[in-house]
Amino acid sequence: MKEFVAYIVKNLVDHPDKVKINEIGGTQTLIIELSVEKSDM
Repeated sequence: MKEFVAYIVKNLVDHPDKVKINEIGGTQTLIIELSVEKSDM
């Protein structure tokens, strides 16, 4: 899932090198934290 999100996000932003993705897995959930360059918000 992380690779899929990274692919989409990096193709939408102006600074793909600044994209950071963190996965936090629970027992029945998956939280994806996403950080991008401020100008890409």
